[in-house]
Amino acid sequence: TAFHPQQEMASAADQFSLFQIYRASTFGKTLGETLRVFMERGDVSHVFQQEMLKTFDEEIVVALQTMTPDPPTAGKLKIKGNMASYHNNQRIWTLQLKDCAFTLSDAVDPNLDIKDAKIVAFETETPKESKKK
Repeated sequence: TAFHPQQEMASAADQFSLFQIYRASTFGKTLGETLRVFMERGDVSHVFQQEMLKTFDEEIVVALQTMTPDPPTAGKLKIKGNMASYHNNQRIWTLQLKDCAFTLSDAVDPNLDIKDAKIVAFETETPKESKKK
């Protein structure tokens, strides 16, 4: 199933999971660590820290939405590489790849070679599964 950032998130739990991924990015970790240091020094309050992280979460979603073409294109991504490891925990797949080649159709520079890549993917319900509930 394709992921389209414009679609509303199904639940607060899904939204929290996505925010946790954004916060686990280098930028998110750096922001969190900086705010922690500021709090320890007394430069900012806990309320300010929480508001700043909430704003970060919201702005990341907006930024990803504006990066997606309107209407969304049906571009395809091809990945070739050596699978170093894979894990599935509660319908979340983590793939570790080595010596990867990414090819994106309909891109200005469609080829990208990467030594190591980590892909995190979420399984979604198929229409059949959602009807069973």
